[in-house]
Amino acid sequence: MFYRRIFYFLLIVLVCGNGFFCIKNQSKAQANPKIIINELMWMGSHLSSSDEWIELRNFENQDLDLSNWYLTKKSSGQEVLMLKIPAGKTVKANSFFLISNFNNDSTSSVLQTPPDLVDSDISLVNSALQIKLYDALGNLIDTADDGSGAPLAGEYASGSIWQSMERNNNPTDGTLSTDWHTAQTSQGLDLNSLEMGTPGYPNSNTEPVVEAGGDQTVQIGQAINFDASETFDPDNDTLSYSWNFGDGGSGSGITPTHVYQIEGSYTVVLSVSDGQNNVSDSLVIKVEKIETITVTNTNNSTNNNQNINTNTAHPIQTTLNTNQSVNTQTSQEKIDYQFSDKILINEIFPNPVGLDQDNEFIELVNLDKKDINLIGWKIDDTKKSIVFKENKLIESQGFLVLKYKDTKLTLKNSGGILYLIDPNKKIISGVEYDRAKEGQSFSRVSEGNSWKWTTKVTPGEENEIMEEVVENVDATSQADLVESGLNTNTNKNEEKIIETSISQAKSLEKGTKVKVKGFVSVEPDVFGTQYFYIFDGSAGIKIYSSKKDFPKLKTEDYIEVTGQTSEAQNEKRINISSQNDIKNLGPGDFPQAKELSIDQVNEETVGALVKLSGEVLDKKASDIILGDKNSEIDIYFKDSANLKKPDLVPGDKISVLGIIIPQTDGFRILPRYNSDIEKLGQVLGKETENKVEIPSDDKIINLKKYLIIGLIGALIVSVGVGIRIYKKRKTLAK
Repeated sequence: MFYRRIFYFLLIVLVCGNGFFCIKNQSKAQANPKIIINELMWMGSHLSSSDEWIELRNFENQDLDLSNWYLTKKSSGQEVLMLKIPAGKTVKANSFFLISNFNNDSTSSVLQTPPDLVDSDISLVNSALQIKLYDALGNLIDTADDGSGAPLAGEYASGSIWQSMERNNNPTDGTLSTDWHTAQTSQGLDLNSLEMGTPGYPNSNTEPVVEAGGDQTVQIGQAINFDASETFDPDNDTLSYSWNFGDGGSGSGITPTHVYQIEGSYTVVLSVSDGQNNVSDSLVIKVEKIETITVTNTNNSTNNNQNINTNTAHPIQTTLNTNQSVNTQTSQEKIDYQFSDKILINEIFPNPVGLDQDNEFIELVNLDKKDINLIGWKIDDTKKSIVFKENKLIESQGFLVLKYKDTKLTLKNSGGILYLIDPNKKIISGVEYDRAKEGQSFSRVSEGNSWKWTTKVTPGEENEIMEEVVENVDATSQADLVESGLNTNTNKNEEKIIETSISQAKSLEKGTKVKVKGFVSVEPDVFGTQYFYIFDGSAGIKIYSSKKDFPKLKTEDYIEVTGQTSEAQNEKRINISSQNDIKNLGPGDFPQAKELSIDQVNEETVGALVKLSGEVLDKKASDIILGDKNSEIDIYFKDSANLKKPDLVPGDKISVLGIIIPQTDGFRILPRYNSDIEKLGQVLGKETENKVEIPSDDKIINLKKYLIIGLIGALIVSVGVGIRIYKKRKTLAK
């Protein structure tokens, strides 16, 4: 019973003592100061390879005591002590603490800033670099680099380049490449030094890379969606966007919207700031007006006063603008507009034999069961408008033929488009054509809303489709087209729409009208709001719309795209006018990505969905360098894709799935989703890391306290045992 009491007493003493000291240590750990490893000159200088320094940065608003803090390094895969900061050393509030191998007056150093501590134990390796900072109690405060492969930043070339490794202004995890950048300026160094670094001064800041987007041609009143999503900052700084639209208007953000009300050419300037640097890019917006033409009634029926405001968001073609105000003679009579969804453009005759203006016409048909008064209606070709300002009746099941002498509207012989718009600014009917055939009209087929060229011109009558018979086709030429994969699908005198493969389309001249089929390999809004990519198993290409007018698409949709070949920033693409140029063909078997070696990436693979494998060579702010035995390539993470950058280190073997795009000095691969990167094995050369523990003075004191407690307990037990033995002997003596 006696021993049990002694045991419980000692247990309570030890538990309480241990709990007291643990709580004390935890409270200190929770109060960790905001201090980081801020800069590493790991390559030395041109004066000496040992001219290395480490800079700490204090983010707190008070001075911090660094007594007995220590730094560790990796040596043969093990974490070992590098140096200990002696007692009495402090870092001032919001300031820097510089530790160097040499003093600034040494002939072996390029330092101009006097170091706060000179310690010859500094040793920064050029590979597998990792430095850790601990406080006096052994709490880990910060880590610089991941300890594998080349350092995460900084640059060194023997005899020519010495650029330090600097922390970003908003530091997070020092083991990630996104937390570091390479020094771009020199401060705190000798005036004649060749090195770049900022010992004792704020770190250098890399300028943002600014992309304002491409030039555009729009109409008055059309809403323009600007897009700066291609802009990024190498330092990962937070960016602010300021737009000057050139007409006195301004905006902010990545994707502002603006409307121009006056015809002209405007230079739009995008200014981007990272807090230190302000960088600009510009584009030109050409604003065109729509000429309004009035159709007057020859029978001079009632002349009404109206003010037609046709400012509308176009549901079919976003390039169409109808922001025109039309005033007629003053009258107080109220206009009762009439509406119908069954008034259609039925036939057009843009290219008659002889003078076009003598015989051109536009025919409307009324398929409704009632007569409709067209006052307030308009026909628009995106440049001019035919406005019905007076009563104009179209009878049920009847036709209305509008000739040039009535409208003064010249129909284009190539690339025409017409819309019929009701007084509520709703588009009721539309037609678009490529090259008009001489002597033929473009007529609506009664069974549905398809159109065909016909040699039978029928103004004011039912359409009759009589297609041109093509004779004497050159069999050899036709065979050549088939063999090359090109199907013109056109007749004589018609602008060719070349039905072809993606690969062939990329080889055609800019401006060629093509029709291609492929699978959506990355949908709109992933890489940018104005484009997406398709892939057919062999080749891929960018599909571009300056107006961001796409149907709802998802990856692996099989689609047909009609548009014009184009090129921007050395990348082939197909420009479309509207979402009507894209036809969803239903389900299909999505092709496998092309598995290539890195040296097989070339111009032909741009736009394609490919799979590359290799070894991680380096990590940077926005990309990873992937290499194999022969070549290397950037894996670039687009901000708009919202990808989580994988936790990779140099030496990791990975495969990456993505789209190939060109850049100034080669090519990049853009992963689409987080699942596109797969780690193929263990990290090469990764060694076991053992934490080093260096007892501080406080720890020694704590150890002494534990020993005292133990000795007291042992003494109590000894006394108790002695008393017990004494009593037992006394009892036996009796």
